[in-house]
Amino acid sequence: MKNELNKNNNICITTSLGTNSMFYIMNLIKHKIEIHTILVQTNRYRPKREKKKLKKKKLRYLIPYISNYLAFKIFNSPTTLKGQIFYIFWKTNLGRELIKLIKKKRNKNSNIDTDFIDIRQYELDFYSRIDLIKKALKQSNFNSKIILTSKINGKVIENYLFKNKIDVLFISGGTIIRPNILNQILKSTITIHNSYLPYLRGWGGGEVWSLIHNQKDALGTTIFYTDKGIDTGDILIQEHLKVSKDDSLESLKYKNIILGKDLLIKAINLLNSNCAPRIKQNSRKITTINRRPSNEEIYLANENLNIWKSEISE
Repeated sequence: MKNELNKNNNICITTSLGTNSMFYIMNLIKHKIEIHTILVQTNRYRPKREKKKLKKKKLRYLIPYISNYLAFKIFNSPTTLKGQIFYIFWKTNLGRELIKLIKKKRNKNSNIDTDFIDIRQYELDFYSRIDLIKKALKQSNFNSKIILTSKINGKVIENYLFKNKIDVLFISGGTIIRPNILNQILKSTITIHNSYLPYLRGWGGGEVWSLIHNQKDALGTTIFYTDKGIDTGDILIQEHLKVSKDDSLESLKYKNIILGKDLLIKAINLLNSNCAPRIKQNSRKITTINRRPSNEEIYLANENLNIWKSEISE
């Protein structure tokens, strides 16, 4: 049965279809929140980022650099060569068992695989993720459309959103969405961000940077109204993430994804019931990030995490 709160809204998602986005989409379907369209961004090639990696890693990154250039730029593929090979293996019984064995061996000293299996099950290649979404939509009797696009900000998508009268656009990863697209949404565009805004605007991992900055108030997830800035919009809903004594950097990442799922469902229900708040961000508390942390910074994050855990009362 379709969610009654959702009956008047057309919801569209735009995403690069990472593991966290897969988790969000599959849970929206599970909770009977129907999605009108899923716009899957396939323009994954970032020239500046690739050149930066090549400059840093030199010859160690030469083969991945060439491979990514050929896959994304020349052949306009939605996934890497490695991802394509993974998909071929995953479609065979032998290949699937080998991949499971490799994953099990890699994580033999960790409980992450079992503790967060609801998320880890989506750590697949691009095509397998698409297959899972299609299967879930079919089982739920949803007529959602899946559109692969290398030009999310192009005229074709702009016209599509206008023609289909999309009420709510949810942004989960991918490239920056331009005003020409945002202007086609009838009610609200919302974005999910893995920090407690206005702390840690930008990209690079909100959980790890909260620890690097030794800033507990920054740890959490925010869903905000998207505007022209980078993570600058008014807040719809947000919540801090609590640290437990048995947490690691990896477990905090997964716990924050679960928190994000819960907040997303609440946010959409608030929007559909016309009761969604709109809270201005505190400009005095703004901090920003724009990169992945170095090995030294990750070491510092782990040191601070140990301190945080030691401060937890029994």
